[in-house]
Amino acid sequence: MILLYTTTQAALACAGLVHADGVLAESDAAEVVLDVANQSVTATYRVIYDGDAAELGWILPLFGEIEAIGDGDPDLLADLRERTAPYVAVAEPSSAGCGCSGEADADKAGGRSTEDGTPGVEIIAQGFTGTYEWTAIAADEAQLLSGWFSDQGFVPPPDEDLEHYLGLGATMLAVTITPQDAQTPEEGRNLPPLAVTTRGEGMLRFPSILARSASAPTQRTTVYLRGPDRGVLAEGWTHQDLHEVSGPKGAAPAEVLDDALLALGADRIWARTFAEDHTDGYITRFDLLAPREVHTVDAVFGFEEISEDVHTIIRLGEGSQALLLLLPFVGLGLASRRR
Repeated sequence: MILLYTTTQAALACAGLVHADGVLAESDAAEVVLDVANQSVTATYRVIYDGDAAELGWILPLFGEIEAIGDGDPDLLADLRERTAPYVAVAEPSSAGCGCSGEADADKAGGRSTEDGTPGVEIIAQGFTGTYEWTAIAADEAQLLSGWFSDQGFVPPPDEDLEHYLGLGATMLAVTITPQDAQTPEEGRNLPPLAVTTRGEGMLRFPSILARSASAPTQRTTVYLRGPDRGVLAEGWTHQDLHEVSGPKGAAPAEVLDDALLALGADRIWARTFAEDHTDGYITRFDLLAPREVHTVDAVFGFEEISEDVHTIIRLGEGSQALLLLLPFVGLGLASRRR
């Protein structure tokens, strides 16, 4: 999960999603692509948010060696969203027919210390993607890292969350962006994608714990896993194949699906809504809609050597099951976040 923050000195914490007094930056939906190839993982993140913050950013724990940080490809997310979208099956009457990437060059010195001499904290690398400014930081203790964030005008996650990720050997990535227009439209705003490539252990650990500090009470997450085999939840959370959900004719497909996702998410279960082998690798899609309080452990993804496909159908109405109009539901995901 991605934690938004603003970089004003007057920022105040609000359930872990922080903003300046009188300023709003709230996110309840994210998309993530995890591409696995040659012992490396490229994670592409996209977030939708509401707010009027003049400057905001993300805090991400990274696992393994940083290879590259850059702007993500928005066409990749759009393609995966369309390819993996559920179908809407509407019962008819019986008479009807049917980027710009930068290498993370480390500037290391003996012991941990930033350029301003902050003990116990080390700036591993810094850069600019063309859209985002970023800093990769390592620290000996959560309290020291929290102090560094505060000195820079950031409001960090709670110390216990930082300690969790530092204990796993994570490097913390602080990313900032200044929107051209601070005011966001009613339907929310999509931040440009960010792509991070790492190599080493822990690459498929999704930082779910950060969501328990989010300001929005319910968090929506979609993860696309691309790799050699079908994706699974390997640790922390479980998953369930969502082959079919049903609702009355005329119901909003997004709301019918959300009801099913919420029922699963409350029990810490992701819905596996798509799995299929493609020429560019096996694509597996996972969707989660869950209260922030259940995000007490990270979600760790993996693979299984099973080739059976998974597709989700949203059935509306009680007409003849032989006469169904199948329509790809490409509006699923961030666009359906409001109910």
